[in-house]
Amino acid sequence: MKGKTNIRAYPEKNSQAFEAGDLVMLSSGQVALWTGTDIAAAGVAGVACADGANNTANANTPIYVITPTQEWRAFPATTKKPTSFTVGVDFKVAQASAGAGYVGTAAGAGAVVVSVKAKGEDGATAGDPMIIRFSNAGCQLLEG
Repeated sequence: MKGKTNIRAYPEKNSQAFEAGDLVMLSSGQVALWTGTDIAAAGVAGVACADGANNTANANTPIYVITPTQEWRAFPATTKKPTSFTVGVDFKVAQASAGAGYVGTAAGAGAVVVSVKAKGEDGATAGDPMIIRFSNAGCQLLEG
């Protein structure tokens, strides 16, 4: 991640099994795994700093709060090359389950592709990382 770091802790919703690095949202003020294919419909609050406590409701869970000014290292769907994305265009972010988040190839609010090349990678190989920014529509924009 590049940009000002903002780590905040929130109570965790019961029965969460997210992993460190997963996209999370706040649901009724509690941290929950974000699962979806349209980040603009249910914005993301941040990235989990640690694995979920699973069956422990209200455990204090730290998250990296996402803002549109930060740059994040992300991965496309495993069959897609980052060079198949257009820099400066919004693409949807998807996460079907814990540990399974990716930038999809469908255009739409979610994440703006900043660069198709990440440090040490050429972006021409399927699964190579790329650099993204989350759009305003894709963030829950938490105060702090």
